[in-house]
Amino acid sequence: MRDHRPVTRTDVAAVEVDGEWVVYDPRTGDTAVLNPSAATIWAMLDGSVTAAEVSEEIAQAHGLEPAEVAAQVRELIGDLAERGLLVDDPSSEIR
Repeated sequence: MRDHRPVTRTDVAAVEVDGEWVVYDPRTGDTAVLNPSAATIWAMLDGSVTAAEVSEEIAQAHGLEPAEVAAQVRELIGDLAERGLLVDDPSSEIR
């Protein structure tokens, strides 16, 4: 799924609290705390970029190699998907 473009669910709330982001899933009542780097990635998951493009953009912004960042980006996206915070079918979400 090289061209997969992850999308966050539109009904999930994300707010900044003391420099970290708290993500609340109203379907389950679960929360997740994202550090600033993870929050930046969360904000990019609007269906317009692939995980590789997210990695490249983050790497470029911080002067790192995309390969260094890619594993962490994939891990975060996998965790968000496992928690049900991403949309399986972006066309079902109204943005």
